[in-house]
Amino acid sequence: MIDSGMGEFFQQLPSAFIVIFCGSGLALIAAVVLIVNARVRRANATNTSTAPSTFAAPVPPVMNAFSTSEMPDLDSLLRGDTGAAPIRSPKTGTYNVALDDDAETEALEVLTVMRDVAGGGLIVQLGDKTRRISKNMEDAEFRQKLTAILKEMAGAMGTPASTSTANTTAAKPQPQVTDEPKSTSPVVETNAVSAAPTPEPVTPRLQTDAAPRLTAAPSARSASFDLPTYTLDTPTPNSRKDLKRAIEQPVPELDIAGRIESFLQHKLATTDTFSGRALHILPADDGIRIQVDEVFYDAVSDVQDATVREFLQSTIQEWQDRQS
Repeated sequence: MIDSGMGEFFQQLPSAFIVIFCGSGLALIAAVVLIVNARVRRANATNTSTAPSTFAAPVPPVMNAFSTSEMPDLDSLLRGDTGAAPIRSPKTGTYNVALDDDAETEALEVLTVMRDVAGGGLIVQLGDKTRRISKNMEDAEFRQKLTAILKEMAGAMGTPASTSTANTTAAKPQPQVTDEPKSTSPVVETNAVSAAPTPEPVTPRLQTDAAPRLTAAPSARSASFDLPTYTLDTPTPNSRKDLKRAIEQPVPELDIAGRIESFLQHKLATTDTFSGRALHILPADDGIRIQVDEVFYDAVSDVQDATVREFLQSTIQEWQDRQS
């Protein structure tokens, strides 16, 4: 019954349907086979490229004492045909500097000096610090480093004292020696020599026997027609006898009024403002007396003429300044 039923079922189906069904099944099987083969080939290719080599790396042959395969070329060593040395890159913060004598060296920047265009002052940079140069720098460490660098520069350049001394000595004018003109009249020279009086011999005296003298000492401030300052000759005694004698000798009085009078006359000789007038500073028992023409005053402030009074005051003040 079952076999007859299946047979009748297949007989009822159209033949075209059976052909299409069988063809579709064969095509599906062929597609599955192709897909599986493609995946297998792809997996094999991937494993081949990524798999480590199963063969060990060849070990380099050990060079024995008699092997010459790795020896260098002796001709190249003798000729010196070696490659150029690699250029060494400078360190951080350094520069390759070409000097004026065609030499090149590696240098490090230590000090940078700049000038302010607006103010005209100097600006110094040390490392990462930049300061303006002034007498009162608050950064003591910066000032110490700058001073050390400047001292090193001065020591490297040398002290110019010897050079300046040599230049000064070389530039100093030498005294010119001029020959005295010879007299063309021997008769006149003989008469002049015979007419000259014969000097009397001077008896030398010891310095300790004489009283201390006032000798003129040149002053750096003195100008033409200026009065010299005065100092005592070495009053230091050499023995007890000289000391006793120096104590017994009276100390010479200092004539202040006379000195001011000398300085006043010197000032009057160098000016024409008071020409023909009598201006004097005279000594008195209680000080000095001022003479203006025919009138005498006890003090400079009593002088009636304002021009004369100001001149006398300035003269006395100038004399006092010279004595200080």
